[in-house]
Amino acid sequence: MRLKDEHKLNAIIRATLELTNEKGLAGIRMSDLAKRAGIATGSLYTYFEDKQNLLLSVNRSVRSTAARYLRHQFREEDTLEHRLEHTVKRYVDYVGEHREAILFADLLKRSPYMTEAASQETMDHFQFLLDMVEEGQQSGMIRTGDPEELLHVMDSIVKAMVDFQLFHGRPYTKNIQQRTWGIVRSALIG
Repeated sequence: MRLKDEHKLNAIIRATLELTNEKGLAGIRMSDLAKRAGIATGSLYTYFEDKQNLLLSVNRSVRSTAARYLRHQFREEDTLEHRLEHTVKRYVDYVGEHREAILFADLLKRSPYMTEAASQETMDHFQFLLDMVEEGQQSGMIRTGDPEELLHVMDSIVKAMVDFQLFHGRPYTKNIQQRTWGIVRSALIG
């Protein structure tokens, strides 16, 4: 893809996240999206065949960006608990700094636009987290249960803690990381 096209694609993604935050998924019209992105409506169809294709492509971008952010190269001697703690704290930061992307992904996963294939692709992005949970279960550190369900518990706790902080008008600070890790640790480890 040419550089110019990459800029347009990034503008479309940004506009989609902004409009989702303002109007929800159902409120997004392709003409409004094109206007917000600064391109002609016909240009949208150069990149995406329809609204569903657009939304799933934005989801792919959002999820892969989040997965890249959360992935971290650990030292061989790092314990599983240290790796999990570090990942949860990075996720707290990501959620705090990327509210529009989080809102978009949460709305899309519950919408009729989401497909089974896109849902599986999302889980594939975060396989490294499932692997961590399974490793913890095998070692007896993490509670037994469906690893995907345990990841959803962690996801819900992180989002709830950041939302609580922001809802009460408190500035986002690093101490929320430690408080969130404590709750996640209690939920997963006991």
